[in-house]
Amino acid sequence: MNKYLILALGLFLIFSCNDDDDQSMNIGQENVMDWYPLSVGSFWVYDIRRQDDDGEFTLTTGQDTLTVAGDTMINGQLYSILDWEGQFSFPDQYLRDSLDYIVDEKGNKIFSHSNSMELLASYSEFIVSTEVFMVGDTTVQFDFGEFESLYTRETFVVDSIVTSQCDLEDLQFWVKDIGLVRDELHYHSQCEIIRRELADYQIK
Repeated sequence: MNKYLILALGLFLIFSCNDDDDQSMNIGQENVMDWYPLSVGSFWVYDIRRQDDDGEFTLTTGQDTLTVAGDTMINGQLYSILDWEGQFSFPDQYLRDSLDYIVDEKGNKIFSHSNSMELLASYSEFIVSTEVFMVGDTTVQFDFGEFESLYTRETFVVDSIVTSQCDLEDLQFWVKDIGLVRDELHYHSQCEIIRRELADYQIK
């Protein structure tokens, strides 16, 4: 009888240790949505600055607003709807988290919380080829203070008979528990840089 009691006690200790190990592994693990919040009702307001001939960024009168406007089902998956409004608005985005990545409704990876260089996506639509890179980490400073951030680089190349050149480069900087804090649009053909910088936000 004692040998069965000892065996049961041994199995109990083994499974207890495994549970402790699992819990300790989860401590400190980050979720990709800590960096890229997708909760409905969250919003971010951005001041718009243009780079002048001296390389300084001058504040304009306009603002852009990014809102998680709702969610919808696409091919059996729940996606958040991101809506841009303002001077430089874009079509609605449909995004969801997929393990360590944020992906769009076409399955393209657009963000990772890894700080290592990685090609996230490469695809073409009509005559525009797009590549999305996870670049790494850097420090950003703006009105809210100085923060460690992760940043991505998205390039848009217009393919034509005459030339194939990078017409637009989009650098996006993300801070944990805040989201997108800076978005730099580099228009190479016009030698112009437009910077959207966080002025206000609320995470639901």
